Amino acid sequence: MSPLRLAFALLLGVTLAACSSTAAKNRVDYKKAEVTAPLDVPPPMKAPVEGNEGLELPAGEGVVPATVLPQATGVRVVRYGDMRWLEVEGAAEELWPKVREFWTKQGFELVKQDAPAGILETQWAENRADIPEGAFRSWVSKLAPNLYSAHTRDKYRTRLERGSRPGVTEVFVAHYGVEQVDRGESTGWQPRPSDPELVAEMMTRFMLFLGVSEERAKLAVATPPAEAPRAALAGEQLVMNEGFARAWRLAGIALDRVGLVVEDLDRAKGLYYVRQTESFAPPEKKGWFEEWFADKPEDKRFQILVKGDDAVTRIAVQTAQGEPASAADAKLILSRLQEQLR
Repeated sequence: MSPLRLAFALLLGVTLAACSSTAAKNRVDYKKAEVTAPLDVPPPMKAPVEGNEGLELPAGEGVVPATVLPQATGVRVVRYGDMRWLEVEGAAEELWPKVREFWTKQGFELVKQDAPAGILETQWAENRADIPEGAFRSWVSKLAPNLYSAHTRDKYRTRLERGSRPGVTEVFVAHYGVEQVDRGESTGWQPRPSDPELVAEMMTRFMLFLGVSEERAKLAVATPPAEAPRAALAGEQLVMNEGFARAWRLAGIALDRVGLVVEDLDRAKGLYYVRQTESFAPPEKKGWFEEWFADKPEDKRFQILVKGDDAVTRIAVQTAQGEPASAADAKLILSRLQEQLR
């Protein structure tokens, strides 16, 4: 290495160490993504796709939110334990393009837009707020914009469901994260836990986007939660002391958090159709040669059955074909859900 490059590297290292303790002003700051063309026609959410009734957004019945926070311009936050979701006045097909526009304005590229199912997913993006701020960084960034990189990546999934009252849409946001780790002579990415605070931050921003004042949005998201849900394992079922309406919503949030991505749902049958991701079961560590040439295993899929009445709800695991899942799969999935629903 030339003396000039060595001096620059030393200077860079010292500067990074000095400014590493400087906290970023914002919790999240994602790079600007390319905004795709807007939809010309609202998505057909009112009617199911022909031949597939499971794609219709289900309507809630008789739900009594645990904590309904102050309403502002038709938006409410419902919070139960550390789980949150939004109730927005308006039809789902009217809200869909707004949700889509919101994420693109936050700097995300959209990789999945399933309007009939009400599911939208962003691409992975680095959180620039994880990079230390400082005058030196600003100067270097002008010379080499890609020199600095965050050690984390985030992606979000938004799911829309018809609410418990006519003209209300429920909005659920899930966060997925990965972090960069050392693997001997190289580095790699591994899943990190879902972050409820990042979900709260994005919900606050979405409320601001919909016209809620900053003061009311922050107050609504920060309001102390109601008592967390209680769930207990009973054989190959998870029993919740909650009525079906509320348990259905909480189960959906818990599935997203543990890495069982909801791809479709049928509320009338009490079924979530989920796909297992690496966040649920990270792959075993391999050498770089194996990792580079190994075939990626097919994602496992399950049906999560939620059945209950006004007082008690039971959750069971089925195969993608609707048969009872193996004891090992059922135990693993239900135990992960119980961690979220204690």
